[in-house]
Order: sequence, then C-alpha cells, then structure tokens
Amino acid sequence: MIINRKGILKLSKNFDAYEAVKSDTAKKFGYKEQYELDDDQIETLRTTVFNIAQKARDFIKKKVFISSGYRCLRVNMKQAGASANSTHKKCKAIDIKMTSRKDLKIVYEYIRDNLKYTELIWYYDTDNLPRWIHITYDPENLAMILKVCEKLPNNKYNYKVIDKNYIKAV
Repeated sequence: MIINRKGILKLSKNFDAYEAVKSDTAKKFGYKEQYELDDDQIETLRTTVFNIAQKARDFIKKKVFISSGYRCLRVNMKQAGASANSTHKKCKAIDIKMTSRKDLKIVYEYIRDNLKYTELIWYYDTDNLPRWIHITYDPENLAMILKVCEKLPNNKYNYKVIDKNYIKAV
C-alpha cells in the first residue's frame, strides 16, 4: 500500500499511517519506498502505535507526535547515530515528541511504569528534560530495557543502560 498523504489509513483512534511513515529525508532524496508498506508492515506498525503512542495519548489527553516511525533502509542509513539493525526498519519502533517537554517526561514515566515495551530510551537535552523518547515494541521480546542517551559533540550518541529509578532521581 502506498501511504503518501494523511487520511489514507488509520492506525488507531488518534494516529494516521502517514504520521508514522513521513520523512523529510525521504522527501529530500526522493526515496519512494519509504511510503510503500506491505500488509505485514502495516499490521506491525499498527501494533506498535496502538500499544505505545495511542496509550500514551489516552493517558496524557494531549497531542503526542510521532517524529519517526517506519524507516526504509535508505532513510535509516541517513539518520545520525541510527543502528544498522534499527527496529524502525521493522516497524517496531517509534520516536515521540510533545509540545511540552515536561509533558513528555510525564509520558516517559507513564510508559516506563505502566506499559510493556522492548526498549525505552530517553534522549537528553541540557536541562534534564527529554528532547524525544524512543520506544521499541516487539511483542515477542518485551525485555523492558531502559536507556538514556546524550548527544556528544561529534554528533555521535552515548547510550547508557539504567534502572527504573534513574530518571526519578534526576
């Protein structure tokens, strides 16, 4: 299915497939495969969005933005710090943002304490609030791994595995 504009396919009550596949990188370089998903990819993306983004949205009752969802191989390779094995390529990961980074911290804590996930990463900014959060959801591997990430001066990322109380202490 080609998903190249809003309204083509709903993934959940508040999220549209286009929001989970849109990519400035794909648009800039003409990567049309970014918008061509098969039925299995759509179902996997629907599961990820429903179990993470929709539940977060229902909890906070404010707009949650998917800043990155599915990434085709070529888009993924252009992302700074992206893993060659990125779960974004498998439709099993989303990055979310909110207008208020304080609200995003609340959403992070809600996901951490109430939802099942494979990996939850808090991307730091300089004021101890998240710039965005990354969530991997693989129903076959709900390892619930927590990490924090800070951007280094050389545009690389430093990841650190943490325990559940780490962010509470910050």
